[in-house]
Amino acid sequence: MSDCTCGKCGIDSKVYWTVNFYSNLAEQGWLYWCNQDKGTSVNERLSKGVILDRMEKYRPVDVWFADTHIGYNRLEEPINSHFPIFIKIEDLTILKKLGYLFSEQKLRVSMWELLDI
Repeated sequence: MSDCTCGKCGIDSKVYWTVNFYSNLAEQGWLYWCNQDKGTSVNERLSKGVILDRMEKYRPVDVWFADTHIGYNRLEEPINSHFPIFIKIEDLTILKKLGYLFSEQKLRVSMWELLDI
């Protein structure tokens, strides 16, 4: 994987890249993981299972090979020959750093149900 940061940078770096270059995805709970060369065949890519195992401590639930998005290099320049890989995570600490939009569920209780108690 050319220009891949997988395993070479800490979680704070991944949060930085996600928030600064893919803020709309950050708000949805997706974390940037690394770039993938568009020329890499599907058979040569790391499998979702391997990626999920590597990020296990952040409670990953899905992997997205975002081949419709543009990747960025370490100089923060767009590179059209690469696309980013994202991980959907459930780790609350990281989600807060990403600016994840939490939706508060409001419990609606019928007055009549309370009277039955």
